[in-house]
Amino acid sequence: MLGLFGGAILGNSIEGEAPPETQMVRRCYPQTVYESRVSGYHVVYEFGGKQYSAQMPSDPGQYLQLQITPIVPRPPTGYPQAGYSQPGYPR
Repeated sequence: MLGLFGGAILGNSIEGEAPPETQMVRRCYPQTVYESRVSGYHVVYEFGGKQYSAQMPSDPGQYLQLQITPIVPRPPTGYPQAGYSQPGYPR
């Protein structure tokens, strides 16, 4: 008899429960992401016995192509010739 009552109570308990509910839950939190990427190439090169450096957006490779524009020095300006100019008199 005890089994009958126990089964009845258990069946009633199962039958009386509300159906399961599905609920969308959104939990937002900050996320830090680190990414390694190249922002440019610091290039050091030598030309004419002097070292130069440049920042380049892409890998220049083993050799660097240079465009050389010669700068012609201006001849030195001389001093004005020493002399005396005679003043003119109105006539």
